[in-house]
Amino acid sequence: MDAGVFWISGLAGSGKSTIAQTVAHWCHDGPENFLGASFFCSRDSAECSNVHLIFPTIAYQLGLFHAGFKEEVSQVLRRDPDIQSALIARQLEELVVKPLRAIIAVSQFPSCAVIIDALDECKDDQATSVIIAALSLYIADLKSLRFFITSRPVHNVTGAFRTTGLAATTQHLILHEVSADTTERDLNLYLEKRLLSVSSVYEIDDGWPSQEDIHSLVVKANGLFIFAATVVKYVSDPNADDPKEQLKRLLLPQSLVLDSSPYAHLDGLYIQVLRNAFPKIQAQQKAKLKTVLGTAVLLRDPLSPVALEALLHLPPRTVRDTLRRIHSVVVVPSAEDGVIRLIHPSFHDFLTDPQRCSEKEFVITASIQHTLVSQHCLRVLHTLERDACGIGNVSVLNSEIPDLSERVRQHIPLHLQYACRHWAFHMKHGMIDDSSLELLRIFCEKYMLRWLEVLSLLGELDTAVEALQSVQQALRMLPISVPAILSLLYDCERVVLMFLPAIRLSCLQVYASIVPFAPTGSRLRALYESEMLHAPIVRSGLEANWSPRLHQLEGHQIYVYSVAFSPSGEHIASGAGDKTIRLWDAKTGAHLHTLHGHSSLVNCLAFSPDGKQLVSVSADRTVIVWDAETGGHLKTSDQQSHDLLAVSFFPDSQTIAVGRSDGAILIGKAPALDSFEHLEGHPRSISAICISHSGLFLVSGSLDFTCKLWDLRKKLCTRTFKHSNSVFGVAVSPDDKVLATGCVNGTITLWSLASGFTVRILKGHSATVDTVSFSPDGSLIASGSWDKSIRLWNTSNGVCLRSLEGHTRHVRSVQFSPDGLTLVSGSDDNSIYIWDTSSLATSAPINKSHASTVTKVAISPDRTVFCTGSTDNTIRVWSMTTGDCLRILQGHPDTITSVAFSMDGRQIASSDLRSPVIRLWDAASGQCTATLQGHTAGVRMVAYHRNGRQLVSCSSDSTIRLWALGTTRSTTTIFQGEGTIYTMALSPVGDILAAA
Repeated sequence: MDAGVFWISGLAGSGKSTIAQTVAHWCHDGPENFLGASFFCSRDSAECSNVHLIFPTIAYQLGLFHAGFKEEVSQVLRRDPDIQSALIARQLEELVVKPLRAIIAVSQFPSCAVIIDALDECKDDQATSVIIAALSLYIADLKSLRFFITSRPVHNVTGAFRTTGLAATTQHLILHEVSADTTERDLNLYLEKRLLSVSSVYEIDDGWPSQEDIHSLVVKANGLFIFAATVVKYVSDPNADDPKEQLKRLLLPQSLVLDSSPYAHLDGLYIQVLRNAFPKIQAQQKAKLKTVLGTAVLLRDPLSPVALEALLHLPPRTVRDTLRRIHSVVVVPSAEDGVIRLIHPSFHDFLTDPQRCSEKEFVITASIQHTLVSQHCLRVLHTLERDACGIGNVSVLNSEIPDLSERVRQHIPLHLQYACRHWAFHMKHGMIDDSSLELLRIFCEKYMLRWLEVLSLLGELDTAVEALQSVQQALRMLPISVPAILSLLYDCERVVLMFLPAIRLSCLQVYASIVPFAPTGSRLRALYESEMLHAPIVRSGLEANWSPRLHQLEGHQIYVYSVAFSPSGEHIASGAGDKTIRLWDAKTGAHLHTLHGHSSLVNCLAFSPDGKQLVSVSADRTVIVWDAETGGHLKTSDQQSHDLLAVSFFPDSQTIAVGRSDGAILIGKAPALDSFEHLEGHPRSISAICISHSGLFLVSGSLDFTCKLWDLRKKLCTRTFKHSNSVFGVAVSPDDKVLATGCVNGTITLWSLASGFTVRILKGHSATVDTVSFSPDGSLIASGSWDKSIRLWNTSNGVCLRSLEGHTRHVRSVQFSPDGLTLVSGSDDNSIYIWDTSSLATSAPINKSHASTVTKVAISPDRTVFCTGSTDNTIRVWSMTTGDCLRILQGHPDTITSVAFSMDGRQIASSDLRSPVIRLWDAASGQCTATLQGHTAGVRMVAYHRNGRQLVSCSSDSTIRLWALGTTRSTTTIFQGEGTIYTMALSPVGDILAAA
């Protein structure tokens, strides 16, 4: 096999990174310098865990490898300076594939190796699979490159290799399946060589270590090279100064914890290291260790000991004195500017998992530690000064300051840089208490503009919007309302969106542009007027409040017919009369990708509920299924005889419904598109299709003045809703109880799906209502009309809450974001607008009760709290004593089918009717900590095993699966049946499972 990709997978600590580093050195140091590029992913570095930097970095290094390639990439960057924010597949195409094509067209490109190590350590689990999928799209164009990839055997990576076209050109080596004899021989050689070196340094002459000792260590290593490396560091610890005694401790029969886990001996070794370093740890020492080690473990970017002390406000040498005892697992640099690093990511996993770290005094509770770090970051931010680098001139550009990097180094120390970059991340993942809120209030009222100034100086202003949005989201989940803080964070988000280009180019424009042009009613304007620096005085033309329009997206050449949010809310897709589909970043409005494939206008498009596919239909009479993550073309179906006008995905993410101009509805599988069932009943063209959230029925709107309800099991029309005009828009409420239809006469009619009767008629538009959409909680309806306006309606009373003006021609499509905070619209004016609808949600008192039926209840083991799941797609955590709602857990796309507390009460597992994904939540903070993927249909029930280390789930895909907590992959399929498995129960001991 001519393998373009060599993939090594193996358990944590099995030696993957060591192999990758060895290969990189061999390729680089060889006579032909065969190394083209390398990217070593690392979870302890924000940059090295960012998947969006992988292909830009590879392109940069290939430019150093080949001068012609450098020139080609330079031209790309001049044409498209924002390519780094594009979809990963487009990055690969523009930065690597096209330059290679250009070179090969006129000459040759020398073969070279490209190494991507530890792909699983990227912070975005889903995006790592996109790297593999992108490679599969273009592997035929990358024959000059030989990819060497390593990863743990996590689901998102292994699944991507298995389901993409890359498998045929990939050679796969599974380290933990290499014969035990080979692994043990390598471990034996490594330990023998390294320990003999230790004996030489310490002048030990009595045959130490013995072959018996080495063999015992090899057995305990269980194939993990990180175990052997840690043993060597532990034995040679200069603080202990007694290698023989250190090794003796490790070889004691009870020195290591015995367990069935593959990491049992490694965990035991880590425990031994900590016990030996802190044999009789006192309360004060324990607190200091937790502060220092816990912070070092959870930092987004590694810091030097001095910078960490400054961040945590600790006395000098505290960090070194604390960590020097455990140098075998934590690397503490001797150089002042060197950074602290863990010896291996498995040490992080060990410390943050109470099931693995059996000594409670050493366990790091992530949510508590993030809280501590976020508070320290905010205190550091309180030291920010205006014009930190002494630039003085508001008109000078950052690029025009010749010694800018030196000024930044002198005036913005590393701990302050860290706080500016990552305070929001730690706050999002921590527990926001009263102290955090007070620190945040002070920051918002006094230091936000100075924070933006520093981000501009660091070249990282683009991260501000995500930071501000994540903190706002966390604050909205609190059981108390903090409107003053939220309003300032929102003001800051809006000014960044408005003035991003100016502030990015010139840091002091923060003080010259923001305040003078902010709305007169904004709190930010009132609080920061004293911060203005050489600012203009605006006499008239200012608005009192922020416009609801967040972004105007331009790029389509003619009418935008359809817009849709991805299920994650991160992306927007738009289809237009210029025959293209464009993908956009929903937060920043940046253009990510353009999809070409249709030969006529794109009438409608829809994302699959799992976010993996995008389907589009066109006047060219074709259906195209696209890979939503890469933009790759998956399949085209030509219907030949009729235009295709509407399309929608079923909840299973595998079935689509298509509306034709002859009135027929086609139902088929995606991406296969090999055959279609027909639903016939409309005599005229289908204008819109909507499938219920349960997947049991379909609603179709038509130019025949009717809307029909179809039973998808019987494939029959069960009800017809008659109108006096053609129906253009249809939408079903999240609880599947109400139907909304938009008509030519400008009205929206609400119908009861159960009775077929009219509930309410909404009047206000002066022309055809082309599109309608329910908000995710069902409280709002958005309508778009040919009168150029969008209206937002209260579902319960029919009151028009707001009219959104801005489009200059017909509004063709509207859709709410999955969180309900924004709305996207497409128009005949060729533009796409993103609107803010959050003010409608926050202007009313927060309702802590569920918006619909409660489906599931679970009580925590200590009986202090209980949680409920509902048909409103949310989970709520309540106090058993007061009955107060403590937290709202959001993220499921459908009715909650199961909730369960872990044995220690620290975690909640949940599932929903539609999604094949199980979500794990931190019970204390309400943050989603992991998603378990493996089922192929909705999950009906989840249950924790009594051992606390495993989870069992049953699903509509006819399987029962067993999950190892601490990973995101199913360890085994316990049962494979033929129909939906609705419920199950574990025996008290956990050895018997019953299911039905």
